[in-house]
Amino acid sequence: MKITRRDIELAASDKGDVWTFGNNVLYRLCRDNPEHRRPEIVIAKVWLIGRSYAAAIERGRKQADSDNPTPNDVFYTEKVAPALISSDIDDRLNNLQQYDRINEQSISDTLTLHKYLVGIFNKLTGQRKRSLASKYLHFHRPNLFYIYDTRAVNGFRK
Repeated sequence: MKITRRDIELAASDKGDVWTFGNNVLYRLCRDNPEHRRPEIVIAKVWLIGRSYAAAIERGRKQADSDNPTPNDVFYTEKVAPALISSDIDDRLNNLQQYDRINEQSISDTLTLHKYLVGIFNKLTGQRKRSLASKYLHFHRPNLFYIYDTRAVNGFRK
C-alpha cells in the first residue's frame, strides 16, 4: 500500500477524526497538571491514559500474593501513586523542556526517560509496559514521545 501526500495531510489534520476531542482532554489534563505530587492527579493521569489507550497499568500485572490479589483501586492508591510521586519523573520531564522535537540532541534523553518509566512500571507490575510508558509520556511531551503500540508497529510494517 502506497502512502500518498493526501494520506499524510489528512493524518496531520483533525478533519474527520472523532478522537480529537478526547485526546485534547488528556493533553489538557497533563498540561494543566504536569507534576507528580498529588495522588489524585497521578492516579487520574495513569488511569485515564492507560484505559483510553488499552494499556491499563493493572492489566496483566503479576501478583506477589496471588492467593490474595490486591484490588485495582488499592493498587493505584498504595502502589502506583506513591511510586510516581517518589520518583524523579518531574525533574526528568523538566529537563526535556530544552527540546522542541526529536532530533540527534534530544533522542538520548527521551529514550532514557522512557526506559526509566518502563522500569517503574516493571517494578509495579512485573511487566515491561513500554506501550503505556510511551502513551503516558506522549501526553506530557507530545513533540518528544510518539505513541508506540501495536497499531504503530503495524503501520511501520506497511
